[in-house]
Amino acid sequence: MKTKLLEILLNGQYTSGQEISAKLGISRTAVWKHINSLKEDGYSIESQFGKGYRLLHMNKYVTPEKVRLGLKCKLFARDIIHFHETGSTNEEAKRIAEKNYPEGTLVIAEKQNFGKGRMGRYWQSLSTGLWFSIILKPSIPPRDAPQLSLLAAAALQITLHKEFHIEAKVKWPNDLLVDNKKVCGILTEMKGEMDRINYVIIGIGINVNQEVSDFSGELANTAVSLKIIKGREIDRLLLLQKYLETLEEFYLDFLENGFERARRVCVENSHTIGNIVTIYFGDKEHTGKAVDLGRDGALILKINNQEISFYGGEVSLKGK
Repeated sequence: MKTKLLEILLNGQYTSGQEISAKLGISRTAVWKHINSLKEDGYSIESQFGKGYRLLHMNKYVTPEKVRLGLKCKLFARDIIHFHETGSTNEEAKRIAEKNYPEGTLVIAEKQNFGKGRMGRYWQSLSTGLWFSIILKPSIPPRDAPQLSLLAAAALQITLHKEFHIEAKVKWPNDLLVDNKKVCGILTEMKGEMDRINYVIIGIGINVNQEVSDFSGELANTAVSLKIIKGREIDRLLLLQKYLETLEEFYLDFLENGFERARRVCVENSHTIGNIVTIYFGDKEHTGKAVDLGRDGALILKINNQEISFYGGEVSLKGK
């Protein structure tokens, strides 16, 4: 209802409570309550006796009603859970998935206090970035679930190229880099059984509007934001909407036609293939030349003239 109310107020003109009531099919008391709810969310709305309500300023947050405005998705973001601050959107998404929320539910936070990276790492999650998770329920074998990380990376690579003219590279298995610095990390977690998936949570963290000063210590050499890359502030809402639309398109194609489309994007824009890399898996390490991405998403290394497929692990690039 707040989305529909916001659509009415976007004309920037005064609209009477009676007119809003008629358009939304609710009482004027309900209109007043929804107006107050929008104000509590940070929207600046002016009310004047005899004229009605007028929107002065949007809030700075990526709220559900703003995400839905003009969003061209059939499956994703029909349900949106928004937090101003939370521990981890992946943890929230897992709790919500257990309550049988529908596929495509979006969980988004302005700030994460305990953002999760791979291997249990902490992900710095300031309010200037985009931190969100999506609940998926694909009818695929559990062994294919890791392909969804690469699919999410491919969709973001396309979004950044098309909408912002940023050429990001995909570092297997779950990062996007620009000029060798991380701009996005993806964490995919699954709950399932031997032969079926209950749900998959794809957690996505994008460094959007952080300043150079936000990346201190080791991060100064390893992380970057879209704002630093472009030299201007990036519209977080636009980025999220365009990415959701592209990700849904890739996901629906994946369910119908398989992994090949996403695989091709990852290969053509790979930060890993062609390099000498070391994969750390448990207490073992393997060094070789990354030569290809398998049709199942495995990274193929050439070691002692033998091609070996790897399905997980920590990757360190050694050079060409």
